[in-house]
Amino acid sequence: MLDKIKNSLKTRKVDAVLVSSHANITHLTGYSNFSKEEREAYLFITEDAQYLLTDGRYTEAVKKVVAHFELIEVSSTLSHKEALKNLAEKHGVVILGIEEDSLTVSEFKVIKKIAKKVKSFRVSEHRTIKTLDEIEKIERACDLADKTFEFILGKIKPGKTEKELAFEMENFMRQNGAVPSFETIVAFGPNAAIPHHHTGDDILGQENNLILMDFGCKVDNYCSDITRVVFLGKASIEQKKVYSIVNEAHNKAVEYLKSSKLPVDSQKVDEIARKYIDSKGFPPYSHGLGHGVGIEVHEFPRLSMKSKDKLLPGMVFSIEPGIYLPGQFGVRIEDLYVLEENGIRALTKSPKEIIQV
Repeated sequence: MLDKIKNSLKTRKVDAVLVSSHANITHLTGYSNFSKEEREAYLFITEDAQYLLTDGRYTEAVKKVVAHFELIEVSSTLSHKEALKNLAEKHGVVILGIEEDSLTVSEFKVIKKIAKKVKSFRVSEHRTIKTLDEIEKIERACDLADKTFEFILGKIKPGKTEKELAFEMENFMRQNGAVPSFETIVAFGPNAAIPHHHTGDDILGQENNLILMDFGCKVDNYCSDITRVVFLGKASIEQKKVYSIVNEAHNKAVEYLKSSKLPVDSQKVDEIARKYIDSKGFPPYSHGLGHGVGIEVHEFPRLSMKSKDKLLPGMVFSIEPGIYLPGQFGVRIEDLYVLEENGIRALTKSPKEIIQV
C-alpha cells in the first residue's frame, strides 16, 4: 500500500500526504495500539521518504514493530505542528494531501498553515484490493466467526436475554485470541426488524422465537462480518417464507457475480437482490447490499443503489440482503466473499438453511 500511495502522489498532484486515520496508520505500519479517540500519531509520506510522528509513550514499542518509517518523537519541545512544518519545508511541500474525514476542525486549521495548499487524498481507497496475506488473515477471522456461530447454537435456550447471548459470543472470541470486529448485534423477534438494533434485555421465548445475530471478530487486525437468523422451536409459515426469499436473493446476487465479466458493476449486484425481493411483494432493504471488509468492518467497495464502485479481483466484501417487517420480525443473511479472477469464493461458511433449535 505504501508504494501505491507514493506512486499516486504525482497523478493526484500532491507533494506529500498526511495520514491521520487510525485504520490507515495501522495498515501502513502494522502497529495498532494508538488510540482511536485521541490523536497520537501521524504519517507523513513523500515520494522518497516516510515518517511516523508520535510521542514518548509509544517510541520504544513502535521501534520494535515499525522499521520502514523514520520515527520522529514529538514532545513539549517539538509539537506535531512544528514537526510537520519542518518536514514540509525539508521536502519542499507546496500541496499537501490530507484525509479530511479523519481530521478535526482544529487540526485542519493547523495543517492549513503547514503547506500553501491542502487537497483531499483518499488513502483508504488503496486498501480496497487485498493482498494474499490480508485475505489469509480475513479467512482466519471468518473461520473463528463460523466457530462462534457453531458454539452459540448450543447456548440458545428460553429465558436468555439478547445481552447474555452477545456476551457469550464475544467471550468465546476472546478465549480464542480475537476481539469483536464491532459490537455484537443480537435481536429477538420484532427487534430483528431494526437493521442495527442495540442489543438489550429482551428475553428469548415463544413470543420472541426468532434470533438475528450480526457479529464478527478481528484477528491480526483484520475483520470478519456475518449475520445469521435461527429459530427457537418451530418457525412460522411466514417466517419460513421470508427466510427463503432473503436466502434466494442472496444466492442470486452471488450467482450474478460468478457469471459476470470483470470488473463487475456493484450497483447491478445490489439491483439483482433488491428486485427479487420486490418481485415477491416485500419491501426491499433500506441499506446497501454489501460493503468491503478488511482492517475496518466497513470499507470500500460499496454495493448499493448509488454506488459507482467496480468490483475487481482481490476485493473482499459482504452480501447481506434483508427483509424487515416492523413490529413483527426481520431476516438478514450475510456472508463475506472474495472476488477472484475465476469467480467468487465464500469466506464465511456457516450453514444458511433454516435452523430450528
